[in-house]
Amino acid sequence: MNVDDFLVADSFETTGPGPVENYFINHHLANAQGNFYLEAGAVNGFHLSQTSKLESLHNWRGVLVEGHRGFFERLEKGRPNNVCVNAVLGSGDSAWFEEKTRGLLGHSQIKKDFGEDCRRVQTRTVEEILTEANAPRLINFCVLDVEGGFGEVWAGIDFCRRRFGFLAIEMAGPGAKAIVAAMASHGYKVDRVIGGEDYIFLPK
Repeated sequence: MNVDDFLVADSFETTGPGPVENYFINHHLANAQGNFYLEAGAVNGFHLSQTSKLESLHNWRGVLVEGHRGFFERLEKGRPNNVCVNAVLGSGDSAWFEEKTRGLLGHSQIKKDFGEDCRRVQTRTVEEILTEANAPRLINFCVLDVEGGFGEVWAGIDFCRRRFGFLAIEMAGPGAKAIVAAMASHGYKVDRVIGGEDYIFLPK
């Protein structure tokens, strides 16, 4: 299976709202205090996208981050009205990145050890990406879909410099519990969990 075979949606016409995006549009969009988003794990901008309907139907714009080089080529062409960044998010250190070339390509992620399809990358923090994009202090909608690397990516958020109107993090296991507790100390509560792994955080 190559990149094109894996992708179900490749345009605004062929994609539907993702579950997190759909929940936001139906329950929180009306109260949003701006129209800026950040999506990490954006794939090609359409397949399993959590921001495509915010752009096409509501005229939102923002930053789209994708580490897989094959997906990023399509992301940059398909969503040119956004800041598209080819980067692997993390703590800012070097890491092994599994850039899948077969199977579930969307599960490309940071790995602790070298394995098949792995390459060494210099990760970048969420704050570094937002600063470079001249993003506003308040990020109105943010989705971090980075598979098993959620802990490192979350650690790269500077909560002194940024606030989030709506923050979704795909995570599981003991690390998820630790982040829920830490988010409370930053002034956020869990609104709900979608699909068992998408934790939705809102300001208290």
